[in-house]
Amino acid sequence: ILKKTKDKKGWHQVKVKAEVAFFELPKEAMRTRIAVFPFRLFEIQSDKERFQRLLDQNINDYLVQSKKFTMLDRTFIEEVAKEQKTILDGKTPAIEMAKIGNEISADFILVGSVEDFSIEEKVTKILSSDQEIKRSIASIYLSYRLLDVATKQINNANTLELQIPIKESAKKADMKAISEVSTILGEEILFSVYPVLIEKIANGEIYLGQGGKQFKKGQQYEVFEKGEKIIDSYTNEVIGNVETSVGKIEISSVSSGYSKAKY
Repeated sequence: ILKKTKDKKGWHQVKVKAEVAFFELPKEAMRTRIAVFPFRLFEIQSDKERFQRLLDQNINDYLVQSKKFTMLDRTFIEEVAKEQKTILDGKTPAIEMAKIGNEISADFILVGSVEDFSIEEKVTKILSSDQEIKRSIASIYLSYRLLDVATKQINNANTLELQIPIKESAKKADMKAISEVSTILGEEILFSVYPVLIEKIANGEIYLGQGGKQFKKGQQYEVFEKGEKIIDSYTNEVIGNVETSVGKIEISSVSSGYSKAKY
């Protein structure tokens, strides 16, 4: 307090010098925000808790490494609450208080269910030698929805039914199946929100605006040039663009934020 006075009307006036902490949100928090909620599990031929942990982690991992979304945690809420309580109890510097109250909400939530997951062992007998070859097949039936929080509209949805051969031990069948289905699910969400664009062409190399797990060296893709918009006659909404094929490219290298390709 620097100064205290009282005016003729009886009002007390106090001049205070104070330091106000301000927390500036990082740029990454300005991306499209998604929260992945635990999927509902039904007929699961596996440890359900383990299955759910692996599924949630794999989906989050894929979307995080795409560097296109801000992923919000909905699994370790209790741990986050304890840390926030430590700040509120005054056990940390006062400037840490500025972080409280800056919790951001999701633009979209990802929900879904696994109706069925099973592992079947198939035996193939070689007639010439009577030798038997055993292999495991993992079957998974999963559905998901990406919901717009503000409007409750379904932004994207699909049902995935896969049969995945397991070369490793059957004990790792759930890991293999979850990894593959999470990649497919992640790609569908990523490419529906952010289609891959050519960001730059320099020295004969093509730079794509996505990297990470989206591409692998040697993969080939067809490139299209976007043309005029296509308008739905009934809804008057834009349903796409006229696309003209301009050729094929091959992925030459992949980094975390972008990929390189050649003609």
